[in-house]
Amino acid sequence: MSAAREIAGANQSRQEMMDPVVESLGRLEALLKVLVESQVHTQHQLSQIVRNTSITEYNYEKDKVIQSPSSVSSNFVALAPPLKLEDQDTLSANAINNFSVNMERPFLVYEEEITQVKHDDRKEQELQPFEFRQQLETISDFAGQQRALNQKFKLDEEGDQTYVLDEFKHLFNAAKCGDCEFLKKNPQMLAQVITTDMRTALHVAVFNMRFTFVEEIVKLIPPKALECKTREEGYTALHLAAMYGYAKTAEVMVRENPKLTQIEDGDGSVPLDTALTSVTVGQRKTVEYLYSVTRHDHPSPFSGQRGASLLCNTIEVGFYDIALLIVQRYPQLIIERSKYSKVSGLELMAERPFAFKSGARLTFWGRFFYSFYHMDSTDDHGAQINNTHVNESFKGINIDEENPHQKFEARRIKHSFKQLYNEKVMHKQAKDLVKCMLTHLKRKMNKRQVMDFFDKSSVIKTAIKQGTIEFVEEYIEIFPFLIWNDMAGQSMMEMAMDERNEMIVNLICDASEEDKSDLVCRYDIKGNTILHHAAKLAPSVQLNSVSGAYLQMQRELQWFKGVENMMPEKNKFNRNRNGDTAQYIFTEEHMELKEKGEKLLKDTSGSCMVVAALIATVAFAAAFTVPGGNISDINSVKNGVPVYLGSASFLAFAVADALALFSSVTSVLMFLAIYTSRYAEVDFLRSLPQKLLVGLVSLFVSMATILIAFGASLYIVLGNRLPWAPIPIALLSCVPFSLFTLLQLPLFSEMIRSTYWGIPLQKHKYIFSKQVNIRRKGTEFRRKRLS
Repeated sequence: MSAAREIAGANQSRQEMMDPVVESLGRLEALLKVLVESQVHTQHQLSQIVRNTSITEYNYEKDKVIQSPSSVSSNFVALAPPLKLEDQDTLSANAINNFSVNMERPFLVYEEEITQVKHDDRKEQELQPFEFRQQLETISDFAGQQRALNQKFKLDEEGDQTYVLDEFKHLFNAAKCGDCEFLKKNPQMLAQVITTDMRTALHVAVFNMRFTFVEEIVKLIPPKALECKTREEGYTALHLAAMYGYAKTAEVMVRENPKLTQIEDGDGSVPLDTALTSVTVGQRKTVEYLYSVTRHDHPSPFSGQRGASLLCNTIEVGFYDIALLIVQRYPQLIIERSKYSKVSGLELMAERPFAFKSGARLTFWGRFFYSFYHMDSTDDHGAQINNTHVNESFKGINIDEENPHQKFEARRIKHSFKQLYNEKVMHKQAKDLVKCMLTHLKRKMNKRQVMDFFDKSSVIKTAIKQGTIEFVEEYIEIFPFLIWNDMAGQSMMEMAMDERNEMIVNLICDASEEDKSDLVCRYDIKGNTILHHAAKLAPSVQLNSVSGAYLQMQRELQWFKGVENMMPEKNKFNRNRNGDTAQYIFTEEHMELKEKGEKLLKDTSGSCMVVAALIATVAFAAAFTVPGGNISDINSVKNGVPVYLGSASFLAFAVADALALFSSVTSVLMFLAIYTSRYAEVDFLRSLPQKLLVGLVSLFVSMATILIAFGASLYIVLGNRLPWAPIPIALLSCVPFSLFTLLQLPLFSEMIRSTYWGIPLQKHKYIFSKQVNIRRKGTEFRRKRLS
């Protein structure tokens, strides 16, 4: 009994401690119950309003997505009646449980969307999330009210996860498969949002390339419904058609609703922008069509940074003819910079040498047929490339339609012709685009404005650095006075000298005409002449165009000497403000390259000298151990004479062996001379390359002749027994000969070209005025004599 009393006392004390807590909970329960009741009441009223509202009264523009539960609860609180304190005692714990379960469920709620909760006998806290979503019902119309709470997790055919609303799963599958029969039976469902990312059946059909289905949908739904956007990207169905290059589909939709071309997605891009930033097979036709129907309405995609981005995107995908049309209509975009890359269309063209003929790497046959094609007037700016020349040049080829191999070869050749012709059209269009841009600048700006523009811009420096010859050519033709102006602290001649671009130097010198001597003798702000700029080390791109450090050193010397020959004698030794001559700068800049060239030449000559010495040793020994042996008869006058001395094969052996010995010894001497050379700068220009050439040629001859001597000797020994021996001997002898030719011929030919035909700028060599007068008099005398 005492124990029971102690327990009862303890429970009573605990009850007294819990009374304040229970009282607080009761007040909270009262608040939550009122909120729940107001929520259900409001839902019921709004659902009745929606049911009585006609479909056409819905305003789709107001439809927005709300994903925050807190925002949902605040909407319901705003609709609830004011709370009375005397009603707090009537609340139950069940209402708290129900409301807490509802607020913990993950769900999507959309504005102007009404939900109705269906209760059953089970407790809400026992329901799973999927079962709870099954209890929710939404009502929406075709203009965009969304069935978001009644959704079911689906897997599409590719395995991607997506939410498709249960009511529209048949429509979703029909749109994917292009089932027009289902479409005819349920036309009222076509404009409904059928997925959680706010896609309609039109979005699904365009994505899955169901073009017939798309045409039927566009005929049945109101034009306003075509403006429906996806939730995250903000794509309309026209954006998707533009992205994937469906030109006909885009035309069908724009014909029904012309406003679609001006609608922006989430990034602020119109369908034309989307088409330009996507690369597909049918993209060109789609871009051409969208460009023709996109209007210059506010906010226009053809103005400001948006227009510059549009122009740059057109240039980047290689549609130079369309870019030309844009520039002709909106010339203000030429100098406008794009939104993200901060580059103008003019600068972008200067960075694309591959868009012009000078940057195209054509084979010998490619260059031949390139000059063979002639351009039509329609090809200069036409969207479609005319293949008339390709077809005419292909008429003379007879194709056997029954021979699959010949048919395939003919198609491949025709494709190569077509590709070459298209490339020529592209080069012409790119050159016309640059010319149009620069011409508009000349029309819109005076001389001072043009000078200020190019002084602040890096267009010319970029074009010279990238080697965009046609760009510089048009620039000099339209603005010839700018070759005398400094841009960003440098003149065009100095930029070309730094980049080692001989073709651009020739263009500048030709444009200066009789004032060329004044141009090449100018100084920069640091007192440097163009010879000082030519003395600097070339960029790595130019150096790597030549293989081998010793050939790179030779090329640098040739460039320096070529520029030096352009200048008068008095200007060759001028010093800059630091007191340095051009020759001193050249020595300092090329010290490391000279050391690399010296090391490489020594390694090459040492390796080749070992091979040449080995061949010389074998050839010398073979002269005393002839094939077949010698006559060993002391009593005969022919004692010691080779047995096969009278045969033609022995004569071939003797001559080849002698040539192998002499050429190998010559090769050894040449490589030894290279190995012991002083390696001065001037030696890399002619002396060392010439010795290396002689050494390689003599080594090649010695290898070829020693193989011939070996073959002749083997035939002498085996010829009588094996008459067919010469055939395999000749074939096997060609193997090392061919390998040596293939491996060394590129280097050999490059050295010959660089040593004897590689000196640049020879036609601009400085000539004294007396020599000029003598030449002029000689020319006039010859003309009079001929007349």
